[in-house]
Amino acid sequence: MLTSIDYVAPPGATWPNYRFYMTPPDAFEPVHIRNVTGLDPVIATVNTRGFGVVDGEFYVGSSVPKRNIVITMGLNTIGGAATVSGARDLLYRYFLPKSLVKLQFNFDNRDPVQIDGYMESLTGDRFSQDPEMQLSVICPKPNFLSFTDYIFFGESSSSDTPNEEEILYLGDAGAGFVFEMEAGSSEVFSGDIEVRKRVGESTGFAAMNFNGVYIPQDWTLVIDTRQGHKRVEAVPPPEDDESEKINQFATMDDVTYWMQIFAGTNNFSVKATGISRDWRITYRNEFVGV
Repeated sequence: MLTSIDYVAPPGATWPNYRFYMTPPDAFEPVHIRNVTGLDPVIATVNTRGFGVVDGEFYVGSSVPKRNIVITMGLNTIGGAATVSGARDLLYRYFLPKSLVKLQFNFDNRDPVQIDGYMESLTGDRFSQDPEMQLSVICPKPNFLSFTDYIFFGESSSSDTPNEEEILYLGDAGAGFVFEMEAGSSEVFSGDIEVRKRVGESTGFAAMNFNGVYIPQDWTLVIDTRQGHKRVEAVPPPEDDESEKINQFATMDDVTYWMQIFAGTNNFSVKATGISRDWRITYRNEFVGV
């Protein structure tokens, strides 16, 4: 059950996070949540086209559009008009129209989830005896994300049967991830990398292939498969603030694809030229609704 919604202040902000409750912890809480819509899975757009001479249509493609979350806030009237005005000003400060907002939804039966959106409107009837305001937030990316990152580690091998690592994904929507492999402190990496994921219970696997990758000594190769963030590049260590990242996008094989993880256990392994090297996969669980 939903218990509260947090406004999460952006990094470096001079104002704090703010928590809005479904049930106020005390009678003097300026605002509380009365209703929330837009938390269910977004209705997909399914495109079809008619055959023209026979019954039915054929499938062209489908996609999930943006999410629209509408939160109805009740304003506290315990102190009269001044209290209502103060509650309204509080919402104005946190929810500026057109601004980017990060919302965190807290529950009593599951972990929190977050979503980014843009304020569309903040409206209300100021002459009502029971004042309330409605916040409309447009979320271009419709999935909710887990509150924290999940990280799994492994080691590469040059053999045809590298060790597999089990990655448990608790989300219900397929998600991209960030793969990182260290060159190590002993030598540069120059060669091929194959990131594998086992397909079901079979002995086969899907793979992302990169040919002729170059990673300088102490650097890290970063492969990001998340939608809108796709990249392949060698990144210098944090203490090196002079070197530029090296784009390795051209090393990606023409017939490979951007891998995702799906609900359940995902078995990953990495075959790479030369000695074994440390790798890790970082991701967040994604949910189509809460």
